Amino acid sequence: MNNTVVTYYTEIPDFKNSANNKALLELWEKNWKSKGWNVVVLDDVYAKSHDKLKSFNIYDETSLLVRNSRLDKKYLWNCYLRWFAYAKYVEENGTCIWSDFDVMNCNLTTDQFHSKNINVDSAFNGSLCSGILSVEGSKILLNNIKLLNEENEDVVLKINTFLPKVIDKDINDMVILMALNTFKINTICTCLRIKGIDQELSPFDVNGAYKKEKFPLIHFHHGIFSSPSFLNFPNITSRNRADIVNYFFDRYLNDLIS
Repeated sequence: MNNTVVTYYTEIPDFKNSANNKALLELWEKNWKSKGWNVVVLDDVYAKSHDKLKSFNIYDETSLLVRNSRLDKKYLWNCYLRWFAYAKYVEENGTCIWSDFDVMNCNLTTDQFHSKNINVDSAFNGSLCSGILSVEGSKILLNNIKLLNEENEDVVLKINTFLPKVIDKDINDMVILMALNTFKINTICTCLRIKGIDQELSPFDVNGAYKKEKFPLIHFHHGIFSSPSFLNFPNITSRNRADIVNYFFDRYLNDLIS
């Protein structure tokens, strides 16, 4: 594989969670570059140039891809477009890492990653926010999305089995790809959870230090604002994730992203 990490970013009009995302993207680029990675930002225009998108309308509101999700359709459409962008890049350039732009690199250089011998087509945690994708894996990935769009009976059955509820409750890209075993899971990425978690899974040791060797990647997802089990930084009140990233790197890693 090459030493490239790709992300997906596009403006979503009138979507409230888009606020401050540009600053977070810029921070992401600086962060990964500082660890020796070549960074590439893909967008919806690039994603929609994938040939496989010609076989169905990604914006079909009646499709099982989006029709029952609790998530905003504008957001969810871009979740799927992200996968088409990643797949197209891999098909054109070979195996590489993908990372959502809210996944920051604490301690993963290119040499360190190659030394880990992580299997291709692995996700780095269960939220599928980052991972490594091959050409073969990209074909499986897009085929799974296509089968759900077509409401393939076998695929629907697998998702019903995966979820402890009927399929019409809440379906999104993460659920379908996990249900269909699209990726192996190799957990080198954690999320910013301070309270309410088993110590073995906690990103912090008993002394409060961040486990950067075990979890060289960390996901600053938007859910950190919605639960006391996540963000618990008494010295910061900002709801700008870029501010929270900077606080974390300064406080726990003695590092500033610049």
